[in-house]
Amino acid sequence: MQAEFCYISKKHLFDAAKLQRSFDITKFIMTIINIVTHFFIMNFREYYQSLKNQPSPAAEFVAKIAELCKRKEITVRKWLAGETVPDAKLQEKISLHLDIPVKELFPQPMINNKGKK
Repeated sequence: MQAEFCYISKKHLFDAAKLQRSFDITKFIMTIINIVTHFFIMNFREYYQSLKNQPSPAAEFVAKIAELCKRKEITVRKWLAGETVPDAKLQEKISLHLDIPVKELFPQPMINNKGKK
């Protein structure tokens, strides 16, 4: 029986190590899964299907903001669509998390859900 060897690029290992240092366990696990996936021979379609099962960066962003603000993802999606806006405390929390000033993230005056300033 002949042993099969697989090549893992330095970039894959670097990405995995970098994610591990950032303590983002979900991304770390997904990176490890991608590396392990490369151990198996996949055809073009199977590789594409494996990528479809991963959350998009936009979906990850919405989930992270929802978790940070202790709100449902649908609420965050409404903020992003401009249907509603987060209150001032949540705007500040999001601003600190993203390291972007509140005035840049939410440039228009805050309007409550009844349309009053």
